[in-house]
Amino acid sequence: MTRTHWVPPILFLGAALLAALLRLVPERPARLELGPCPHPVAERERGLLRVRCEASPSAASATLPATARLLLGLRVELNGASESELRALPRIGPVLSRRIVEARRASGGFCSLDELTRVRGLGRATVRRLEPLVSVEGRAGCGGADRR
Repeated sequence: MTRTHWVPPILFLGAALLAALLRLVPERPARLELGPCPHPVAERERGLLRVRCEASPSAASATLPATARLLLGLRVELNGASESELRALPRIGPVLSRRIVEARRASGGFCSLDELTRVRGLGRATVRRLEPLVSVEGRAGCGGADRR
């Protein structure tokens, strides 16, 4: 027999062996997706950080600092964030956070993220970097619903 005659049986045996091995590997358990949590609350218990979902925003905002919210992938809401919460954002220090809060007070709040460029010291590049980290939720007088 030539070498080419051995190729189909070897391929068949290899496929059968692979199928048998795959049957031995346990299936992954189904992943339970509960959807986004509107108000996560962080708790420390025995040195571990536990996050649970809270129905009311007051309990969540009181216990979950802005840095933890950012680490969990949640956005900082510009129209409600304090100076200390704004300082948790990259490239935002005490001076810029104060200017953002003053600009928000002067205009009655932000309607869009682009309005941040009017704050002295915040250019388009910085605002683009902040875009995935902040949200601008509906302010009275804005022409739409929640905006990013």
